[in-house]
Amino acid sequence: VTEIDPCTISHGGCSVHAVCTKVSPGERTCVCKEGYAGDGTLCMEIDLCLESNGGCHTNAECIKTGPRKVACNCLPGYSGDGVSQCNPINLCEQNNGGCSPFGLCKYTGPGTRNCSCSWHSVGDGFTCHGKVYQVRSMCSIFCAENIKELSGAGPFTVFVPRTDFIGNTTTVSEWRSRGLLRDLLRYHMVGCQKLLSSDLEAQESLTSLSGHKIKITVKENSIYLNEEAKVVVSDIVGMNGVIHFINKILIP
Repeated sequence: VTEIDPCTISHGGCSVHAVCTKVSPGERTCVCKEGYAGDGTLCMEIDLCLESNGGCHTNAECIKTGPRKVACNCLPGYSGDGVSQCNPINLCEQNNGGCSPFGLCKYTGPGTRNCSCSWHSVGDGFTCHGKVYQVRSMCSIFCAENIKELSGAGPFTVFVPRTDFIGNTTTVSEWRSRGLLRDLLRYHMVGCQKLLSSDLEAQESLTSLSGHKIKITVKENSIYLNEEAKVVVSDIVGMNGVIHFINKILIP
């Protein structure tokens, strides 16, 4: 007579996650494998996340990846290994939190911040315009010549030749060599007025800080200065004035 091994038939009725052991003819025991819990006939994966957050940091999410296995990921707004550290991310510490260079970045919590413009600039916090001389795309040449008027109270209207339109022109170096660059630059500024494009369209001419006249015409819905220089970007408003970008240098 052959002893009956109940484990050979349907795994002895044990769970597939259990070990079936014959203890005597027709009798067996079912013991859950490591990583599983139950009575042997029913074995469930042990979820370590249910106890002490699976050993993860309090600012981390515990994710069950298998029996007695977890992954620890820092919550949004935190950085670290998920186990020993999950530190709050201060967005303001890098690149001013994505706020304007003229703006204020205020830490409001892990991974969050508020952007606002400082008292000496205007805008929504992401785009802030300071005084007209602070606008980067024009500052190189105007700041280099230290046009002190532009840092004053204003208001000013400034016409700035866009470098991507004028290319490698020699006009600036020629006027500088003659000692007249400041006069050339002042020809691009109008004092005591903050003229938006709608204001420009209503004018026939303006008197620049150099004393020379700038003729204004409107053609095909575009504003032209001296009938040659086209206004390509309008109405960049700063604290003490407004900037219009043009595609040519104005020559008095």
